[in-house]
Amino acid sequence: KNIPGIMMSTDVIIKIECSSVTLQDCMIRRGKWYDMQRLPFIPGSDLVGTIVDLGTDALREGRFCIGERVAAVVPSGGNAKYIRLDYQCVIRVPDGVDPVMALCLSSTYVPAREALDLARKMNTPFTGANVLVIGGNGPSGLATIELLTLEGANIYTTADERHHEFLANFGAKCFPIDPLKWISQLKGKMDVVLDSVCLDSFYSSLAALNPEGTLICTGLS
Repeated sequence: KNIPGIMMSTDVIIKIECSSVTLQDCMIRRGKWYDMQRLPFIPGSDLVGTIVDLGTDALREGRFCIGERVAAVVPSGGNAKYIRLDYQCVIRVPDGVDPVMALCLSSTYVPAREALDLARKMNTPFTGANVLVIGGNGPSGLATIELLTLEGANIYTTADERHHEFLANFGAKCFPIDPLKWISQLKGKMDVVLDSVCLDSFYSSLAALNPEGTLICTGLS
């Protein structure tokens, strides 16, 4: 077995139980990603696994132990069987949580929460704020909308029309994907826009913001 060994006292060796396959991973595999990686290359950015070995500092300072289940986000390598990481790059998965469930939560709700925190002003909730989520039917979009619902935001979202009824159940006001079909109604009214699609180089997202609004770009497709 090709299992990595401990190189630094802060290392943890993780046996990967499950990992994500993203659009970026698929594009890299097909040779169509804008920033191609040198071979050999192991894709995968989100992972959950079990610690099988660890360095002295990971044990003493991180208080991790062998057999403990952890989650991590990495630039690459998540689809491997084993991975070596610094203990500060992993988080514990609570006992009893299914590893696939933990992976889904870490790959959707964590980036959604991070995006909202980037947009947050003075660490205040989004109660009453007008927030537009571009691409609300995707996993991260759905997580973002659910978190915004908990904070009492006025939620607007774009999505394919077949998803509108479902998204409306969260209290979101739904619009078509095409910016030309919603920009006249939302122009200059949004406090925050979260865009993971980038249909028009973020032109429509910027146009939707009020003078003090914030644009958070979470990806492109």
